[in-house]
Amino acid sequence: MDEKVASLIEISFQGGIGVAVGMKDTFDKLGVPELSNIALGLAPTAMLIGILSGIVLINLLHKRVPDNKSSIEDDELHTKIVEEHFENKNLTSFSKILITHLAIIGISIFFGKLILNGLNFIEQKLLVGNLYEEGFIEYMPLFPLAMLGGTMMQFF
Repeated sequence: MDEKVASLIEISFQGGIGVAVGMKDTFDKLGVPELSNIALGLAPTAMLIGILSGIVLINLLHKRVPDNKSSIEDDELHTKIVEEHFENKNLTSFSKILITHLAIIGISIFFGKLILNGLNFIEQKLLVGNLYEEGFIEYMPLFPLAMLGGTMMQFF
């Protein structure tokens, strides 16, 4: 098998459906477009396996620990707190919060794109031709670097 098949585990089981769809162009560039279809088939399967196994594990834990505090009363308390919060806030306050969060997400993605472009620049100028023949940063997805950008935003 082609060694590119190994990437299906990360893409399907950790990345999910969105990453599988986003990697279609990369698979096409690498000359293995059929891997995109396989990843799209594995991603929902992985999600279902994760959900079902999670439900089983939660039920097993709940049976092993009978005095578990996660009960209906906790859910009712949580609902009451959320309702009180939104009763005290008006729509303009909510829209300001939403815009602020969207801006933070956008800045995180921007930082991720800067990191990706910087790594690609360094690779093309310093590494390709000197240490190896072909670059690989151009095939790297933006998502993990956007997560790193989000981590940078947390420090700020």
